[in-house]
Parts: sequence; C-alpha cells; structure tokens
Amino acid sequence: MRIIGETHIDFMRYRALWLTISLVAVVAAISTVSTRGIRKGVEFAGGAQIIVRYSQATDLNDIRSRLADAGLTGVSVTTSKLTKSELGSAFEGTVAGVEGEDVIIRVALQEKGPAAGETG
Repeated sequence: MRIIGETHIDFMRYRALWLTISLVAVVAAISTVSTRGIRKGVEFAGGAQIIVRYSQATDLNDIRSRLADAGLTGVSVTTSKLTKSELGSAFEGTVAGVEGEDVIIRVALQEKGPAAGETG
C-alpha cells in the first residue's frame, strides 16, 4: 500500500549544488571557531550561576559594582523573565509563583583571592 503514490525525484541531479552549499557552511564554521574561539559556559569553565528574583526592577550596574567591590572577576549580570518550566523542578514552590524580574548572575571560577576562599 502506497500513501503518496509514484514519486520520481532526481536527487543526484543537484549533488554539486548541495555539495557546494555544504562546503561553504563547513568553511564558515571552521573560520568562525578559529577566529572567535569557543566560549565555554559555566558548565565547562567552572563557576556558578545564580538566579535572583526581585519584586521590582533593579539596577544591573549597581549589582555589577557590588560584585566587583567584593573582588569577583569574570561576572556576567543579565535580566530575564524565566517561566516555571525554565526554572526546573528544583525551584518548585520557591519563586515560581512570585512576579518580578529575574537577574541571572554568572560568576567565573575564581583563581586567587578572598572570593576564591583563599586565606591569609
């Protein structure tokens, strides 16, 4: 039993076109990685990601300056409106029902200094 019926598609007729498009895409990908590199996220480079929900709008520059004053380097502070499904089950019952602005703080792994737990 055939659902579509008779089909005669000449895929090999366009093989040179698709090969050229594929080669251009591969060359573009290789050149992008070689010039820009691969940016590793918190999962691969180490560090922490903290999601804080504020009940009202907050000043990101104030948060950045406070983290810099604490001696933290490699900090990224952004805002987002996360949904309950994006937060995951680990946050269920905590912030999922509270309206507000989510601030995502990513802190790179600290090598030296008080922020890395170094004493003395």
